[in-house]
Amino acid sequence: EAVVGGVARYEGEDITAAQLAGATGLEILGGLFFALTIVAWAAVALTFSRLAAVLVAVVLLGMTPFALPFHEPSSDMVVAAGFALFALGLVRTCVRPTTRRFALLGLGVAVLVLARPSYQVLFAAVLAALLAGPAWRVRLRWAAAFFVAGMLPLVLWAAPLPAP
Repeated sequence: EAVVGGVARYEGEDITAAQLAGATGLEILGGLFFALTIVAWAAVALTFSRLAAVLVAVVLLGMTPFALPFHEPSSDMVVAAGFALFALGLVRTCVRPTTRRFALLGLGVAVLVLARPSYQVLFAAVLAALLAGPAWRVRLRWAAAFFVAGMLPLVLWAAPLPAP
């Protein structure tokens, strides 16, 4: 490792300041996603008790396999954070259901499906709208908000563009 004229050499390769800043930025981003994910899962557990929240945070901090997706630049860290936020949104929506929350939850599923198509199974969360709630009319409104908000971005994404 040597620095000559503002360019670092590492294993025979020239590394510019911009490349180094990009690598450092990715490490910082990975750390932020890791922290966000732990906080989100702890917040999910907080729904049940403070002890559960503390235990979840401690266990996740100590689990090496949980931290692995955050050590390399990949979509894994983004998807892990997104799924944790989805879980938090689902729990909060089930505790205090509103049409707006179910719509936001559906939009969250759409974002996750765009990141990982296999996450379309999360559309089953529409059952939360059908199982929670007072009257069937309200439940159906919540389910419709979830489904439309989740499917509309995917349909628009898949729609063919007009010919130039």
